[in-house]
Order: sequence, then structure tokens, then C-alpha cells
Amino acid sequence: MNKNPAIALAAGVALVVIGVLIVLLWPDGSDVRIYSSLPEREQQQPSAAASIGSDDRGVVTNERTADMENAMRLALAQAGGRAGDLDVTYTPLDDSDVVGESPAAVVQANARRAADDDSTAVYIGDFTSDATQESIPILSRARIAQISVSSTRVGLTKQDLRGDVNEPGRYYPPQPGYAKGYRNFVRLIPDAAVHAEALLALMAQTDTCARVAMINDNSSYGEALANNILAKNRHRMRFVFSQSVGPYGRYEHLVDRVRRASSKPDCFVYSGIRNPNTVEIFEAFARALPTARLYGTNGVVAASFVDPEKGGLSQEVAGRVKVMVPPYDPEQAKAFFAAFKDAYRKDADPYAVYAYEAMQLALDAIADSTTGRREDISRALFDTNDRQGSVLGSYSITATGDTDVASYGVSRIEDGRLTPPEPAPRLRR
Repeated sequence: MNKNPAIALAAGVALVVIGVLIVLLWPDGSDVRIYSSLPEREQQQPSAAASIGSDDRGVVTNERTADMENAMRLALAQAGGRAGDLDVTYTPLDDSDVVGESPAAVVQANARRAADDDSTAVYIGDFTSDATQESIPILSRARIAQISVSSTRVGLTKQDLRGDVNEPGRYYPPQPGYAKGYRNFVRLIPDAAVHAEALLALMAQTDTCARVAMINDNSSYGEALANNILAKNRHRMRFVFSQSVGPYGRYEHLVDRVRRASSKPDCFVYSGIRNPNTVEIFEAFARALPTARLYGTNGVVAASFVDPEKGGLSQEVAGRVKVMVPPYDPEQAKAFFAAFKDAYRKDADPYAVYAYEAMQLALDAIADSTTGRREDISRALFDTNDRQGSVLGSYSITATGDTDVASYGVSRIEDGRLTPPEPAPRLRR
């Protein structure tokens, strides 16, 4: 059969053009990219020397984040760098600034970078509820699946009577085809309502606390959790006070108040993340209430809180503290902890378990999508049902983007480390 040379040449040019377009649309061939956005720096209290005529606020590398990022690298390496037929690249982003805070502008810039990258498949982050409030709307508009391992604010996924009246709608702006907004966000950690009930059951039922002093860290996370604790308490315990104290706020007047009280609190709870004030607040209340039980919420799960050699609590105070931790299956997680230690020559932070599962879940959603397209990945993520054999145990993702796990773990602090979590009790109605 004779061929027309002009037609053959035109066909060849067309194939070249198609090839160029594919390269332009997919810079790494068939690759897709997973971003994470986490605080790689952490604030500490200034040293005595630094506090005299210096702006040095004691910013250090955030070991928790380093462990989380390494856990994600481990999960990707174990998967051979692939999800189904697609090659996967992992790019960690830092959402902290030069003083260790996570300002909205930095968080938003990270989210926009992911949104503007055509190869972006999944975004893992952010760490705090405050940061996540900033990133969800940007990623929702771009229809990028987002997985959080730590943001517990109820209103991120559903209405909370103790939250803002425009939640969760304000995080999911209307767009063509999605009049009520595009739901892209899921979380692996149980929300603040579950956390509050587990803490109340521990304090009121197991430890029989009667009078409680509570401080929150004035963050979206800390205030929302404290509000849930108060709302669900229902006269089980008497809260002597519940006050907000920011990272550099003053708390001494509250310490004096409990020290002088004729009927002192028998329990103290801190609702917040580990910030420059946290360790000093615990130490101060421990001195003022030498027989009181002390409780930390999941936000203080960090080496810089539990290890005195890294700026954490003194051993004397640490021995009195119970910490609410994200629940995971210690038996299922054994292989992960062993592999992490073998790869990085250190024990993994508890949140590293969640980061590891977040990467595995992301890879499975990409593979299950078969196309690697954003909306197909989100659909696969929300279709997660009765996921078996994960380091977190079995779980499903609900229609709102929440895990169906309704429990928390409780750890103590021994030798500068958190003990493996024991299940928190269930709250009796």
C-alpha cells in the first residue's frame, strides 16, 4: 500500500506535539506528587542569657516533625516509590517561620504551592487546627485530597455547637459543580469531642477528680477542646477555673489563686500544644498543687515536653502526668517502630505512626483512583471502609471525612519517653 509522504510527515509532527504536551502537563513523566506541610521549627522558652537584651526565642528543630517526615519517606520507600502504575515524589514543606510559629501567610503559601502544581495528588497536613483552617479552603478550590494526622477541631468537618456558627461551610467555598463546596479533607485522629469524652472518663471515673483547674493555650485547637471538655462535663467535676494563656502569656496569678485557695484543686489539665509556656505552666502548678494529678492533651505529645534533656518536664513532675495520645495499635505498629529505628537509629515519635499511615493511605487512594486525577483520588479516599491491618488498627473514613475510631490512648512519662498507650475508659452517660 502506497503512503502519502506529506500525510506521514504531518502524522509524525502531530505525535511529537502530543509528546511535548504530555511532558508539559506531567513534568516528571507519569509522576504524581505528595506534599506535606508541617512545622519544622519549634519554639522553646528563651534561655536566661537570651532573655537579656536579645530577640533569641530559643527556636530549635522540631523533632516530632522530623520523625513524621521520615516516617512518610519510609512508607514511600517500602512501596517502591509507586502507587499503582504511577511514580510518586514526596516533597515536605515547612509551615513554620523564623521564630517557630506557623503564621497564616506561610501556611497559605504552602497550600498555594501544592494547588499550583499540576502533579499534586495529595497534601498531608497541616499539624495544628489553626493552620488547617487556613489550608483547607485553598486545597478545596483546587480539589486536592488533604489528610491531617493531628487537627482535631470538630468544626473542620461538621457543625459543632461549641464552635463557630459558619463551620464547616466556610472551609469549603462554593465552586462550579459543587454549590456546597468540594469536600477534600479527611483526618486520621479522632476529633476534639472524642478526645474530651476520653479525658473526662479518665479524670472523673478512673481518677475520681473532684475539683479541676484548666488552662488552654488560646489556640483554635486548645480553646475548642477546652470548650468540649466543659460542655461534656455535666457536673461530673467542678472546674475552679478555665482560662486561656497564650505561648508568652502570664499565668502566675492563676498559680497564686490555687495556692491560696482553701479548697484546692485535686487535678490540673492543660488543653493545648507544646509551646514556650507549656513546661513552665506544668512545673508551676505542680509546685502549687503538690498532690494534684496532672493531665496533658494530645497537643503536648513531643520529645521537648517529655524529655528533660530536650527542655521537657523535670522527672519529678513528669512522673505525675498522664498524657492523652492519638490511639494506635501497639501490636500492629511493632513492625513500623522496628523499621523506623533500623532506618533512622532512633525511636519514633507517636505522631510518626500517624504520618506513616497517612502516606500509606495516600498511596492506596492514588492507586485505587487508577487515573491519578485529583477528584478520583479524593473519591477513593472517602471510600476508605474497614481498612484492615494498618498501624492504627482497623478504621473507616466517614462521609464527613472523620475516622470512625471513637477512643483515645493514655500514656505516662518514663525516662523521658511516653509509654505505649493504654485505652482510655469510655465515658458513662
